[in-house]
Amino acid sequence: MLILALSTGLRYGELVGLCFNDLDFKNNLINVHRHWKYKEGGGFDSLKTEKSERTISIDKLTMMILKKHLTLTSTLQHLRMHTF
Repeated sequence: MLILALSTGLRYGELVGLCFNDLDFKNNLINVHRHWKYKEGGGFDSLKTEKSERTISIDKLTMMILKKHLTLTSTLQHLRMHTF
C-alpha cells in the first residue's frame, strides 16, 4: 500500500476504497471512484465530486509489485477483511 500511495498520490480513503476490479493490469491503470469514509458503522462512499473520480496511470514496476502482492495474498483470503 505504501508503494502504491507514493507512486500515485492517492489519499488514504481512496487507497482503502480500491477493489480488485478497479485495477487494469493490461493497461497499467487504476480507476478511482469510491473511498472508505468513516461514518457510524463505516463503509464505502462515493467521492465528493465527479472531478474526484479519475483513472490513474501507474508505472509497470508498481503494477507488477501490486499484482505479485495480490497473487501471494490470494491464498489468505479467509483471513483478510479487505481485497488488498
